[in-house]
Amino acid sequence: MLDVGTFFINSAIFCLKTGDSSSFTVTAKGNLDDDTALDIWTIDQNKNLQNIMNEITSE
Repeated sequence: MLDVGTFFINSAIFCLKTGDSSSFTVTAKGNLDDDTALDIWTIDQNKNLQNIMNEITSE
């Protein structure tokens, strides 16, 4: 997959990756408080939203 771009908004990081013109995956990572755990989400072209790591329950 080709890394299209990485965007930083406040404490969140968004990475847009795509393989061709009809598919994509976006990964978002953020820290909801001041610990080291991250909340990680992905979504694809089919609107499949997944919480890869839940920052609240991983503490």
